Amino acid sequence: MTQKTHVFNRIRVTCNKVNSCSYSNWHVHFKNHIPEAEVIKPLPPAFLEYLSADSIRLPTSATVERNDDNEYSDWEDDSEPSLAADPVEGFHDFHEKLKGIVDKFGKVLVKTNWSAGKDAKWILINNSLQCTSVNDIYLLLNSSDHIAHDLDRHMYDECEDKDEGPYMEPELVVKKWIFDFNPALEFRIFIKDKKFLGVSQRDPGHYIFLEEVLPKLKEALTTFQASVVAKTTFPAYDYIMDVYIPRPYNKVTIIDVNPFTRKWDSLLFTWHELLEKENDGNFELRIITETNMGHLARKDHSESQVPLEVVGAANDSQAMVELAREWSSLARQAEQT
Repeated sequence: MTQKTHVFNRIRVTCNKVNSCSYSNWHVHFKNHIPEAEVIKPLPPAFLEYLSADSIRLPTSATVERNDDNEYSDWEDDSEPSLAADPVEGFHDFHEKLKGIVDKFGKVLVKTNWSAGKDAKWILINNSLQCTSVNDIYLLLNSSDHIAHDLDRHMYDECEDKDEGPYMEPELVVKKWIFDFNPALEFRIFIKDKKFLGVSQRDPGHYIFLEEVLPKLKEALTTFQASVVAKTTFPAYDYIMDVYIPRPYNKVTIIDVNPFTRKWDSLLFTWHELLEKENDGNFELRIITETNMGHLARKDHSESQVPLEVVGAANDSQAMVELAREWSSLARQAEQT
């Protein structure tokens, strides 16, 4: 007798489903539950070329260049005048608009249609996504693989109609920074047919106080599911939502919305159990405890972590150049031994 093999749940993804989770398409449906923000689009071609360049060039700062051997041995100070001395020359109006938004909000979080540069937050002096100047924004965007992923249209890699589109043009979202933001209170919601399949803690740390406030968090999320998600005019039925629930744990703020695909980390769940779960609206809120610390006990974006001296040099262009030269010298010495 031949046994039937189990067929895992397939997630159908189309370009339209991905596009629905672009910020400018979803935020209007949840406008009472999001931080204040401004969207800049279309993005100037010169700015997109600037982000895709093999160098990190900031206004009135050093230039970081890479040679053909993919080595950072040609880093040099941008003290000598040149025709390209001002990197924002080709998108001056955009630069001034962005600067005005930063001046208005004071502290901001910047992202593209779908992604924030979490993998590159180490390059900012505060080791977070908080930007207080346009230079912070340029440094973060230039250094992030997540941002490059968006700009290169890899969001559509899993779409069954990826060869035909339609595709969204890149946009820049500048959000007002949430005061006293606590990453322990950020959660990821997996939503199918406008019902919660499960909710997971986002930050990979163990926070003892979360166990004490778990009932309040669950109550806030249950109310949010019934009063907001179930009644929204947002056309997508299946998606992932990242939310923030600050003290006193009775208000849910939406941080981001992403397509319901395996490209996104299922965190304390597995995709298999989420897709096999009975979709009745009853959900489990999972947090990291002493008994399950191994599931998420890792540094966020650990593949992007760098030595502490790089973080220190990030706020000093000359120090960054000197550090690069030192690394290049050590690399040459290693090759000669």
